[in-house]
Amino acid sequence: MRNHRLFQVVWLIIILVASSCVSQTQLPDEFLGTWKTEALKYQDTFFEIKTDLLVLGMKTGEVQSFTIAKVEGKKLCEGWELYTVFYQNDSLQKFEFPFYYKAAKNGVIRFKNQENLVWKKEIQ
Repeated sequence: MRNHRLFQVVWLIIILVASSCVSQTQLPDEFLGTWKTEALKYQDTFFEIKTDLLVLGMKTGEVQSFTIAKVEGKKLCEGWELYTVFYQNDSLQKFEFPFYYKAAKNGVIRFKNQENLVWKKEIQ
C-alpha cells in the first residue's frame, strides 16, 4: 500500500513538472510584432515575429523570412520564460532561435547567446 501511494505521489510530481513546459506550434500573441534593440552594433537590425513567420532584418537592408515549424517554452524564475523557435528556410534547412522573455513593460527579449542585449517590441 505504501509503495502504491509513493508511486502516485512521484507520478503526480512528474506530471506537474512536465505540464510547466509549454510546447506549441505558435508563439503567444504578445510576441507578434517587430523587435529592436538600442545597442549601437544592431541599430539597423530587427526581427519580426508573425503567426507563422520569423523575419530577420539585416544591417545591409536585406530581409529574410523563415517558416516557424515549432515553438517550445518553459517558465523560469523571476518572471522569465525560455522559448526556442524552430524555423526553416525555403530549402528546408532547420534553425533554432532560443531566447528569454519577460512580460514587463510590453515585453523584453534577451537572446540566449547574448543575454546582455535587450530587445523591445515596437509600439504601434
